[in-house]
Amino acid sequence: MKNVCVVIVTHGDRFNFLQKTIQACLSNKVKRIVIVDNKSDIKSQKRLKLYLDACSKIIKIINLNWNTGSAGGFKAGIKKAINYKDCSHILLLDDDNVLSKNTIMVILNKFNNLALTHKKDAFLISCYRVCLNQLQHMKVKNGVFLGFCIKELTLKIFKTLFYKKTRNQINEFFNEKEIQTAPWGGLFFHKSLIKKYGLPREDFFLYSGDTEFTYRITNNYGKIFLIPEAKIIDIDLPMGGEKSSSNLLSYFNATGSKIYYHLRNSVFFEIHCKKDRTFIREINKFIYISILKILSLFQNKKERFNLIMQAINDGENNKLGYNPKFPL
Repeated sequence: MKNVCVVIVTHGDRFNFLQKTIQACLSNKVKRIVIVDNKSDIKSQKRLKLYLDACSKIIKIINLNWNTGSAGGFKAGIKKAINYKDCSHILLLDDDNVLSKNTIMVILNKFNNLALTHKKDAFLISCYRVCLNQLQHMKVKNGVFLGFCIKELTLKIFKTLFYKKTRNQINEFFNEKEIQTAPWGGLFFHKSLIKKYGLPREDFFLYSGDTEFTYRITNNYGKIFLIPEAKIIDIDLPMGGEKSSSNLLSYFNATGSKIYYHLRNSVFFEIHCKKDRTFIREINKFIYISILKILSLFQNKKERFNLIMQAINDGENNKLGYNPKFPL
């Protein structure tokens, strides 16, 4: 068995996805699996217990009293995983990330090759999530506000009109790439990396915790390598096979709490992690907020615009963590 401990974070009623993720890990012959239950539904908890009673003794469940978000869940799982003396490497997975055949072997071989020229505690591998455009994380940009830049407005319009074609062309063929940030699902590293760079920050409640965690590493001389041969399939996808992208109108239609945490954490990352206080960012911020203001008037959603502004202000003023005004 490979000396790999897989950490999986689950929530809600997602046992059907989680079961397939676990089975793929077992097929890849990992050493241990830690499942962090972020206060999932009772029905899902019962099904998971019955499944594990009949399935495997290498799996440990950590039951949390409330949904701590991805960062809190992975923090709890990593703390458990690094204490296993028979495991030297950790792989993080969302509960709908299914490993392809021999993915663990591919990752280990790549890791060992990279370890010939890089210290084990100073790099991560990011598996290739087939449904995501992970190449967008190659470099963190300065001067943008929540991903908006007036100079790139024409390009954004083009991508909106030809989104699927552009994404598929980008993702179809590429070699091993070095990227600056990466999502939780598919991160693989030697457990000594945690001692050097620290655990995930659970105050990044719900969103952007993976961006902060991985940027913290690459911003301090660490590296992330995106490996196309190490494939992961996301099985919880909307109709059409790809996760939808966000847009300005989604701020007025999506759940208020999720919009709050997304915007607040993103703004905090820009100001306090990237330390981006450039003049061009302030210009982009002014334009972006002005557009949102106009949309709120047309949509007759003044309260939602006020929520958006509170999220932006809280992020700028270093107010992270769970906000009881915005329960899930």
